[in-house]
Amino acid sequence: MSITHDELISFHQFATQVVGAGQADVSIEELVRQWRTARERVETNASIRQSLSEIESGYARPVDDFLDDMIAKHNLSLES
Repeated sequence: MSITHDELISFHQFATQVVGAGQADVSIEELVRQWRTARERVETNASIRQSLSEIESGYARPVDDFLDDMIAKHNLSLES
């Protein structure tokens, strides 16, 4: 897996903050793990905020309504 320039800058900033905060004894592998975890958290939070915004804007509907429409549209049955 190759890394982009922006990711490298992001990691450098993250590592500098961690080491600057007194965690100088942390390994590079641990820094990468922490950086990835922090990035995933940011991405997950952004996705949640976007979903909530879409719900508030009326772009979402209950799953039961969606399933009812799909069953009717494709002449499906929930019976096996």
